[in-house]
Amino acid sequence: MKDTGKIEGKWIYFRLLFDKDEKHKTQVWGIMAKDGTFELGGIKWFGRWRTYAFFPNSNTIYEDDCLIEIANFIKRLMDERKLQKL
Repeated sequence: MKDTGKIEGKWIYFRLLFDKDEKHKTQVWGIMAKDGTFELGGIKWFGRWRTYAFFPNSNTIYEDDCLIEIANFIKRLMDERKLQKL
């Protein structure tokens, strides 16, 4: 597991688990509660939709601030991906 990046939100943070390399074509991010006690899910590539997607862990609940942060983070990953393809 590679932990080279951490991006903090209001109640959650995103932690880079796998970066792109010869083994992984896309990044994989973990989403943690800000206090670090609970992993909420992850963001990884979903090939059928050709986009990054949020994969929540079981028995997790989200309010609008967290969902907005997750959606904005996915948008940022997709924007970066599009820029790299230019």
